[in-house]
Amino acid sequence: MLTIDVSEYNGQINWDVTAPLVELAFVKATGSRNPSNEDPQFGRNWQELDKHPEIQRGAYYYWYADDDPIRETQRFLDLVKPKPGDLLAIDLEDQVTSAAKAGKATGNFWAPIKAWLDAVENSTGHKAFIYTSPGWWNYYMCKLDGIKRISPAWSFAYPLWVAHYTDYATPQIPLGFSTAQIWQYGSGPVKGCGISAGSNPNTDLDKLITPLVEIKKTWMSVINTIQPVVEPTMELKVDILWKDYQLRKI
Repeated sequence: MLTIDVSEYNGQINWDVTAPLVELAFVKATGSRNPSNEDPQFGRNWQELDKHPEIQRGAYYYWYADDDPIRETQRFLDLVKPKPGDLLAIDLEDQVTSAAKAGKATGNFWAPIKAWLDAVENSTGHKAFIYTSPGWWNYYMCKLDGIKRISPAWSFAYPLWVAHYTDYATPQIPLGFSTAQIWQYGSGPVKGCGISAGSNPNTDLDKLITPLVEIKKTWMSVINTIQPVVEPTMELKVDILWKDYQLRKI
């Protein structure tokens, strides 16, 4: 079974044809630099995937270094409206904006990226994937301290979707991570993708290094621990106040 990720460049996908071949599909949601920041194919892709529950679906946000993380988190969540089982990701590969070039190896990206990750986790109850390549992460994200590059301490706490096109049997892992859960290893034709006029005939191809069931168990289990806030009863409030009063007398 295939794992793929797609965007507007893949055109209008025939998901009825693609579905029997695919186990997991990530679709680009935001980060398109148009007024809404929405990928033009996202709405269609997301709705079509909702009709194919046999495919694990995921949505990703393409980050630009000059983005406002809180505004873009809200745009992303408002658009995606993720269900409890949906996977989410932030795509880190911006090398073109002046902000990206200026922030390379400074650690200036740590705070805005962590702010986006925190906001998504606070809203959904589980951690988003970090998509990146070893080259980008090690040289843009890691702070240069003399001749040593330092990765943010929180890196290891997030699932990694690594992009590394290589003939080797395993991908290179960016600094700060111990392993990857998903590996984007190349691109190629996939039935049903890239068939509309002007679209890319090749689709990004990925491998699940960690089985999907383990990904959901490890990185999404926190959903089950989130409980709604319950207003305490009057008896409980009185009991709390009484105990507090007694402690103050000691």
